[in-house]
Amino acid sequence: LLFSIHLYIISELTFPPNMGHGSSRNILSRSQIEAFYDDLRTNGILPTVNKYYADNAVLAEAGQDAKVGKPAIVAAETYFANMLEKTGHFEAIEVHGIIINGNKAVVEQTLHLKFKGSDAVVKQHQVDIQLWSKGKIVKVRFCRSNAPVSLHCCRAGQPIVFTHARNISVSALR
Repeated sequence: LLFSIHLYIISELTFPPNMGHGSSRNILSRSQIEAFYDDLRTNGILPTVNKYYADNAVLAEAGQDAKVGKPAIVAAETYFANMLEKTGHFEAIEVHGIIINGNKAVVEQTLHLKFKGSDAVVKQHQVDIQLWSKGKIVKVRFCRSNAPVSLHCCRAGQPIVFTHARNISVSALR
């Protein structure tokens, strides 16, 4: 199925008001996001989670219970990392687009995954919706699709369209 979700931007990329983390003064930079994905490529999943996730972080994925706190996130990511051929490492990560507004980021990417016992490399298209505070991720939602995801950036007041994406909602960080 083909889904299109429109997120309307008036003056900023908004998340539900009950987030309880960060502030509009906590400005995130593109270099911080790029450093996170560079570490993920170079050092792997677990060192990057330990370095960049806050102790009270929340990770949400469609169809699963939220992981609350770094220990729960590390446990879930350890399980996933152990399924990969190069334990804890992706074959490749392509970052296609980054939108930053204040302490919020939306990152479109393709993860190249090779699982143990398989010769095939699976391309996982994903959009991460992140909330940062004091240099750490405090809340993230992974929105995945097996079809290409397209993030069309536009000016304030216009929609951002995620084409072909599944399980993305306007209230993605609830």
